[in-house]
Amino acid sequence: MRERHTIGSRLISIIIEFHRTGATDTITLKEKFNVSERTIHRDLNRLEPMITKTSRGMYCLSAPVQTVLDGVILAKT
Repeated sequence: MRERHTIGSRLISIIIEFHRTGATDTITLKEKFNVSERTIHRDLNRLEPMITKTSRGMYCLSAPVQTVLDGVILAKT
C-alpha cells in the first residue's frame, strides 16, 4: 500500500511529477498518490494557474512554470 500524502505535499509532488514526465493523466496521478480521481481533480483545480490541459486530455505544467523550474534545477546542478 502506498503512503498517503497531505494536500500540500501531494500538490508539490504533482508539480514534480509534471516536471519529470512532461504530461500525465488523472488515472496515473490517482494511482501514484493512492487517492480518488475526484481528489486529483480538486488538486488540479488548486494548481490551475500553473498547469494546462493538453489536447489529449493530459495535464502538464504551463510554459512559464516549466521555464522557472528548469532554471532553478539547472542552477542547482
